[in-house]
Amino acid sequence: MYYVCLPAGAALEISAPNKHQATVGSPALITCSYTVQKPPVNPKLFAAFWYLEGKQILSYNDEVITTDPRYSLDIEKALNGRVDLSISNIALSDAGVYACSVLYSPLRKTKDITLYVTALPQVTITDKSVVLNEESILRCSVTGFYPVDISIKWFRGREMLRDVTEDEPRRNPDGSYSVNSTATITPTEEDREQIFSCWVQHVSLKKPLQEDFQLLYRALMKLVHSQPYINIENTTR
Repeated sequence: MYYVCLPAGAALEISAPNKHQATVGSPALITCSYTVQKPPVNPKLFAAFWYLEGKQILSYNDEVITTDPRYSLDIEKALNGRVDLSISNIALSDAGVYACSVLYSPLRKTKDITLYVTALPQVTITDKSVVLNEESILRCSVTGFYPVDISIKWFRGREMLRDVTEDEPRRNPDGSYSVNSTATITPTEEDREQIFSCWVQHVSLKKPLQEDFQLLYRALMKLVHSQPYINIENTTR
């Protein structure tokens, strides 16, 4: 790399958003652009770098070098004002403060961008079995979401159920969360035709996630008490 003095007025400017949001499992493109006062860009004077939490993860100086094969940069675009960082298959561990740094010798400009990563919840009805006219519990499992804040509601048709409880969220090995929610009801004959729903709202969702189902009625099992066995032979002695 050669460092030479630029002619007067050959300024360097860089711009990027302050924050970016991505979803686990999807690709992300963290945008960063720059301008020089007297284009076109001279490749001999140009270099670009990306950092995550202060650690260099990508550099371009005649060739692209990365610390992770999921990182990439388009060389043609880089020489025409765009040094966007592409990340494939986003993980929760990718969240943090990134720095886009452009060198146009002898000037260097850097801009920080915070990447927020979310994970979409998965909703499963794990218990919909009830007994007619007996207090029964419905259970909904919400898994794999991030961040931890989540809203769960239950509905019978359009009526929101009130007798609802929610466990403390559990942290999964990948950093996401899971939680169980239950609704207590006393089902009637009319409920056989009703649609029940577990409704979930989370920052990762563009609209609430709703899992609909119908109740599964089961017979009430009653214990039958048999008469105690009497040993007649022993009682007649």
